[in-house]
Amino acid sequence: VGGKPSWLVPQNMPKRSELRCCSQDMMFLVQLYCPGDEEEAFHRTMYVFVCPKNHTMISSNNNNNNCGGVKVFRCQLPQKNPFYPYDCSNEEKDECKYWTKHLPQQWNTNTCTVCGVFATGKCPLQNLYFCGKAHQKEHLKVHKSVVANTNTTLTSTAVRFSSVYPEYELVVEDEPCEGDIISENDQMKMLNSIKTKSLFSNDHGQEDANLEQTDLNKMTGGEGGGVTDLRTIEFYTRITRGGKATSSQCLRYCRWPSTSEGEEEEDDVGVPLWISSDCIPHNADTIPVCSCCGSIRKPEFQIMPQMLNYVHVNNATTNQQLTNVPKEVKDATIAAASIIERNGTTVDDKTTNRIEQQLQELKKIALQGAEDELNFGSIVVYTCTKSCNGRDGAVYMEEVAWRQPPLDEY
Repeated sequence: VGGKPSWLVPQNMPKRSELRCCSQDMMFLVQLYCPGDEEEAFHRTMYVFVCPKNHTMISSNNNNNNCGGVKVFRCQLPQKNPFYPYDCSNEEKDECKYWTKHLPQQWNTNTCTVCGVFATGKCPLQNLYFCGKAHQKEHLKVHKSVVANTNTTLTSTAVRFSSVYPEYELVVEDEPCEGDIISENDQMKMLNSIKTKSLFSNDHGQEDANLEQTDLNKMTGGEGGGVTDLRTIEFYTRITRGGKATSSQCLRYCRWPSTSEGEEEEDDVGVPLWISSDCIPHNADTIPVCSCCGSIRKPEFQIMPQMLNYVHVNNATTNQQLTNVPKEVKDATIAAASIIERNGTTVDDKTTNRIEQQLQELKKIALQGAEDELNFGSIVVYTCTKSCNGRDGAVYMEEVAWRQPPLDEY
């Protein structure tokens, strides 16, 4: 997750011009190494790029003007290829230990110093390669700041660029058991329990904070009406059933199984876990077929909203503005609002309006910038069921992502 992509094929990787959305540079979110059963997909990696701004569009459909804020690329290689040793089962073998042919510089390919995508030029001042002027300027600005504050060079200091998400490693674990199907009576009991208990109890600590608060408010009926969508109930049940293993799950991988001719696939295999019944593809025609071979696409993996907790960094400006608001003012406003909620009919309209206005101001400060950040309920990636090699010499084939909005956007 985050950081720079590690390119499977160190040539012909996507250029910055292919990674643009609504005039914004897309950011690398995650990559998966997921070999296929096909001979030509012995090595196989998926790359996901996202627009750093929030999007109302739903899906990507291989159209640069309507990417839904998400782009996915698939790259694959047979076992015998010029970039990796044929057999590396023994990593201590000299051939594997000192192998360097997978590196872009071995093939006269340069990548951006900041984000790792294909570099279009070299900055004569910094003597480094960049994908464009934006990252060239960003690196120079950060470099000057590091030198001024630490008296060291940028290469010897851990620095996070604002155009690159923090880097993490995904830990692979088995999917928890589904268990018995929840009866309608048990669903109602669960809903009543949700409404009367805090989801952020001290017993769970920071792990529970991985869920978006706006989604939790909707799930618990925090904005009135309660929950009636069975898909939302199923989603909440799923992420709480396995405890920490599922409450912090950032990605679910379940590629369709290989079936012999005449065999039928199980209906529930590879079914995404949708956060709502709205904004989902209801039939196969909604997802376009592979643009290279015409095969149908099926869901291979989905990115869960918990990932947002890791890639989002606290907005320093917002924190400073909240700090500037005196604590007694915040506490008094919240306390007064609580009194009004309990005794609304006995408080005069003038006081009520003033308190509500103060609450709105505090809310505006607290949420400033958040509405324009990357946000989603789920991102489901559909890939070619034949894992074709593409056409016209394509190395990185674009697949389709379906972005389901978070609950507060409905």
